Order: sequence, then structure tokens, then C-alpha cells
Amino acid sequence: MQKNFWRNQASIDATKSVELRYQQGNGPCNIFILDTSKSIGEEGFIQIKAIFSSIIDEFANHPQEDENIAVIVCGKITKFQHYHSNRYSEIKGCLEALEYGGLSPLTAAFLLSIGALESGYSRGICEFKVRPRIILISDGRPTDFNIFSDEEDSPFYETLQAKDHLLQVVKQLGRQHPIFCIPVGKNPDVAFLKYLSLKGGRIVCPHEVKQIARYTHNLRATALLSATQNLKGISRQTIDSFAQSSFPGTIFSDEDKDDILDIYTKRSFYTMDPSDSNDEDEEADTELAERDPCLPNIGTRVTRGPDWHWSDQDSHGPGTVIGHSKNAGWLKVEWDSGGKNEYRYGAALMDRVKYEVTTCCEPRILHNTIIAVGCIVTRGPDWELGDQDGGEGSLGSVYRIKRNGIVFVRWSNGCLINHRYGFDGKFDVFICDPFSAEVISFLQTNCDVTRALTRTASERHLGRALKATDETGIGGKDNIEHEKGGLGSPCLKLPKGQYFKNDRVSEDSSSDIEADGSKESETYIAEKQWLWRDYNGKWTPYPRKINDRINKCYNRNPHSTVVVVLNKQEQRTK
Repeated sequence: MQKNFWRNQASIDATKSVELRYQQGNGPCNIFILDTSKSIGEEGFIQIKAIFSSIIDEFANHPQEDENIAVIVCGKITKFQHYHSNRYSEIKGCLEALEYGGLSPLTAAFLLSIGALESGYSRGICEFKVRPRIILISDGRPTDFNIFSDEEDSPFYETLQAKDHLLQVVKQLGRQHPIFCIPVGKNPDVAFLKYLSLKGGRIVCPHEVKQIARYTHNLRATALLSATQNLKGISRQTIDSFAQSSFPGTIFSDEDKDDILDIYTKRSFYTMDPSDSNDEDEEADTELAERDPCLPNIGTRVTRGPDWHWSDQDSHGPGTVIGHSKNAGWLKVEWDSGGKNEYRYGAALMDRVKYEVTTCCEPRILHNTIIAVGCIVTRGPDWELGDQDGGEGSLGSVYRIKRNGIVFVRWSNGCLINHRYGFDGKFDVFICDPFSAEVISFLQTNCDVTRALTRTASERHLGRALKATDETGIGGKDNIEHEKGGLGSPCLKLPKGQYFKNDRVSEDSSSDIEADGSKESETYIAEKQWLWRDYNGKWTPYPRKINDRINKCYNRNPHSTVVVVLNKQEQRTK
């Protein structure tokens, strides 16, 4: 697998970088990924060189920071062009060796960057951590990193799968390392690049790239400001006052102030411990997953079902499916009242299929909160993700909310995407009117689809039950009439999990049980005998009156149902 190849190569490069530590400075580490593929165009290739040179010159203007630079190229060849160093003129010289053209295996480049991240080291400024960061200069159009080819990049190779591979790697690296993206080329995918830099980084426009080199300087100012000022928030005026007292003689440009405000907003990212930075997120990403296509989708609204026995855990209200359990036939549900638990939805208990919750069309009604799990949303004013939601006008259901202003939505096309809802003051989605025709139709469609899938799953379950029955010698294949007098499936399901079997001759007098208020005492042998299965798996013939009634209804209409009373319990056969 190519992923392992690039990880192994990253380990080799990490060792080489350590061996060259003598040429490194004492400041933070920066890994540049330069996309030299065909898709950026010749003008984009020239633009990359100019941008990179400008950034390196700015680093050289701040020797007190003593920052290290590593360079990875991604194009015809994907490799380390230069290991960590603070020899800036030498680093600029590596641009002469760049080659234009080829595919754009950005995933491989990010995997390769692990070698530089491992050999780099973090710095502490007050409570803030300055960790190695990645600066990507690209058009944001990755190709499949598994393809080794001399082909030139084209839209044919720019697949959704290639983007998904890159997102998975970036998601892991971005937990601890800020990622900055600089869009270049004739047609950059800015929305995708912005998605890559959501965590601790951001999009940097080509005209402001010198700010990349002032990142450590501005982070230090933010750290001191946060440590010395007892503030819930900061403004440009706050920064001006602080700069005059703590950095006399230093001029903070408007761009510097914007950087400080941005870093302060994301201070939780810079102050967290990397060892436990996103344990909760990793657990949630694993647990809140769709594992079984026959279970209700994430985001489906549910209420207590026919087999509910959990007292008032639901507070007698509806809830939302937030994931599929690792245990087959179980759902993770968050109730509108706030509680969470797992419940059976088709899981068997003592040979009975249990439905402790069932789907419903009740919308989520908000009380003293701006958004909640179960809300139906659509595109908001700051939407920048193209048609990842399925297209304009598509609806989705919120299934997870984070305190930093990020919400997780399952869209009607099946995509699970996290969006800003207050993060950095942006709103990618907004809440729909819960009683609008669109929301009612959306919820009803979810219910209809789920019920259809449930019926399909039930039929498969019956088929497995019949196979298991045949293997035990009860009602072998020779005793089943598939075309005459038999049902399409000779194994019939009761709502409470009992099963019936037709077309078997019985000589067992154990069928003398109470039924319809009377007791049958004679041995009964029928050519079309219906049977029922108890909770212990034992098959027992119906008494004569009940059997005759079932056959009469069946002969009249094979698709009809009949309700019978057995042991003082109503049961429906169909």
C-alpha cells in the first residue's frame, strides 16, 4: 500500500533531518509544500517561486526568531527538496532545481511531511505552544497518491477519492499542527484549501504572504497579551494599548493586528496538550459512525418504540440518532432532553427481535438555545463548500455540536460534514423553520426510507431463521411447498418475534393448548399445518380451530393477515 511506502520514507527523512541538525536554528519549524504539478499552469509555477522567495526574504528580516525551514516538492517528483535549516539564502537556491509538471499527489507530500514534523520541535511562550506548522502553496486539486505515472495532471485524475484521502491525512496532522494554505494557479479550489486549514491555520492570500514570516512574532505578542491582560476578548484598541506598553518602538501593522485577533480566537488550539488534544474528537469520530445501511441514518428522528422498557430516559419526548453502535442492531440516540444512550433497533433478545425506539417525524423545537442536535439546516450566508451538501436547497440534520462553534451535519446525500456555526464569526448553515413544508417533507422521507430498509432487514432475518430451522431438522425442504399453498417465505414473523411455519405434517399431541377459550384434546394431523415458535425456539403446531381459520383466510387471499388468540395473547400472521 502506497500509504505505508510514504510513511516509511518519512521515517527515513526524519533520520536525515536529525543528522543535519547542526544547520538548524533554535526557533520554530516550518514545512513548506510546493505544488509544482501541471494543474497550476506555467503562471502558477512562476507565482509559487515568487511567493516562496518573498516569504524567505521576510524570514531573513527577522533573524531574532531564528526559524527553521524545510521544503517538500509535489509534482513530477515528490520528495524533500531541503531539510530543516535556517540558512535562508541556501534555501532560496533550491528553487532553481524545481521542475514543473506531473500529477499532484498532495496526500503523499503531507505523509512525507511527518518526517519533518517528527524531527522538528515545539517552543513554549507563556502558556502557548509554537508547534511545527505546514504551509501549502497549491491550487488545491490533488490527484490519487497511489498512482505513480509520468502523465500530466488533468481533471480526469482530480477525483473526490483523492480529496478524501488528503482530508483524512490532514485531519490527523491538523490536530496538533497548524496548516496554512496559499492559493495559486489558474483555477485554485479556494473552498477546499480553506477546509484544509480550518483548525489552527487559515487561508493566506498571495498579497499578504509576508505575514507567514511574522507568525511567530505575532503569536508571541498574543501569548503575552493573554497572560498579562484579564480580558474576555480583545480588539484593535486593546492591541494598540498593549503594544505601546510591552513593545515600545515596535509597529504592529493592520495585518499584524488581524493575525493577533485570529490567534487569540483560536487560543484553545495553541494552549492544549498535544497528548490529549483531541481524544474526545477521535472517540466521537469513531463512535458516531454509520455502520449498518439497514439501520436509521444518523440524524433520523426517533421516539420510544413498542419494546421500550427504559422508564423515562427519553423524558417522554423525541430524540435523534447520532450513531450506530458496534453491537449489531443497536442505535446511539441523543434525546431532546439531553440524555444519551444505546437502544435496540432490530437486535434480538431471547430469540425476539426488539425495537426499543422507532422513527418519527417530530421536528426539533428549540428552547433557550441557538442550535441543538436534531435541528434541520440548510446553507447559510458563509457557505463555501460547493455542492458537498448535495446542491443548493438541500437539507441536513445536526447530529453533533462542539463548544467552539462547529456543528456536524448529515446531509440528504449521505455526506457527514462539520460546519462553522459561530466559529470565527462565520455561519456555514442556518436553521430551517421546523414547521415548514420542506422540513416536514424531509422528515417524512427519512421515515419512509427507514421503514423500507427495516422491512428488507426483517426479511433477511426471517431467511436466516428459516435456514437455522432447516439445519436443526424441523420442517426440512421436502416438507415446504413453495408454489402451492405455501407463502413466498414459509417462515412468518410476529411483531413480538415469534415465527410460524407452514406445510408440515405433525403427529405431536403437544398442540393441545388453550386457544380461543377452548382446549383441543385430540391428536391433529394436517396437510397444511401452521406452526409457531416459542421463546426457547421450539416449534409447536397450532390447534385445529386456529389452523383451519388460518388456512381459510390464506385460501381466500394469500396476502391477507389473520389475528388469532393463543395463550390469551393476540398474534398476527401474514
